[in-house]
Amino acid sequence: MGMGLKVSLYKIKLVSPTVVSKGRTDRGFETETQIIPGQTIGGAVNRVLGYGFTASRLPKIVSSPAFLAHEGERMLPAYPFLYACRECGKFIKPEKEKLASLANSSIGQIAEKFIVSRCERGHLLRPMHPKLVSKKFDPGYTTESKTVSLVSVGMNRYTASSHTGLLFEYTALEPGVEFGVTLASVDGKDLPDRIDRLLIGRGTSRGFGRAECTKQCEIDCEQEMAKIWGKELPNRMVFYLISPMPLKALTERLDLKKTGSLFGVTELDGVLKVVADTDPMAYGRSIWLNTGWNVDVAGVGGRRSLVKCLAYGGLVVAEWLQKPSNPSLALSFIKYCGIPVIIDNAPFVGLCMMSTFIDDPLLEVC
Repeated sequence: MGMGLKVSLYKIKLVSPTVVSKGRTDRGFETETQIIPGQTIGGAVNRVLGYGFTASRLPKIVSSPAFLAHEGERMLPAYPFLYACRECGKFIKPEKEKLASLANSSIGQIAEKFIVSRCERGHLLRPMHPKLVSKKFDPGYTTESKTVSLVSVGMNRYTASSHTGLLFEYTALEPGVEFGVTLASVDGKDLPDRIDRLLIGRGTSRGFGRAECTKQCEIDCEQEMAKIWGKELPNRMVFYLISPMPLKALTERLDLKKTGSLFGVTELDGVLKVVADTDPMAYGRSIWLNTGWNVDVAGVGGRRSLVKCLAYGGLVVAEWLQKPSNPSLALSFIKYCGIPVIIDNAPFVGLCMMSTFIDDPLLEVC
């Protein structure tokens, strides 16, 4: 492929209660139960493997979001236009020909082609996006992991005793919960079969967040992309969002050459732009993304911004303003490394991970 990008699918199994903050309550933190952000996993993996990184030096290993696994199978966020019948319990999804036509459908045609309110038997439907679903399209597959509530007292740093009136409560994922994630080695170094001593989320110094990370398989990026599009890319393409996409990126040119220069990949080029006839051609719900903590970027306190994004599983129609010289390289990098977005005056890695597809993204995204 020319850049040496190496990608593998991993299974992460929690071996101690894990706190992945989704929001703060009056007495503690609420934990995310379905998705662990890619920045959380990527930071933990780079640290344990000895790869330091800062705001100006991007990580050597980029992680996708870790999606909850059910019976050993990694689940994925439902895309818009995927529904579940409230009474029949079956999924209703567009025919593959309709999904393929999304790239050339005007905004006015979307409601007619894709918006459905009732099943064939007249029952009301509920949209599944962006909830996690199984590739088997089985509504019986649960998307909630088991949690445990933990309560502890605050400690006085001066007396080394409990602090009167200070009580913390955490919701934590139980040990044994499994997630699926892809890791991409940007510099082409081999990824280990097993990553031990992985520490995820909050409270790792107090025993929270210990996890085992085991390689499931390696992914041949060039073969994967060549199988989908061959050597010639269409001008317009539909992409499925694996990670969130900041709303501001919907109106910007996505320059892959700049992305390549940030990671030191000189062969990467091409320019993408989300199609805008009257409004950007992007479909899905919006979410607020907590971009975490970084003293190098945010100064004292280290708290970074909340960013409004198109959610996991969203669909984006984009066109090539400049086609890449190596399509397999460009599509692989977009899928497994994403396109960094400037947040708090520094590039934020792990956003805009997008996968192209032919028939159905939930069946084609590994």
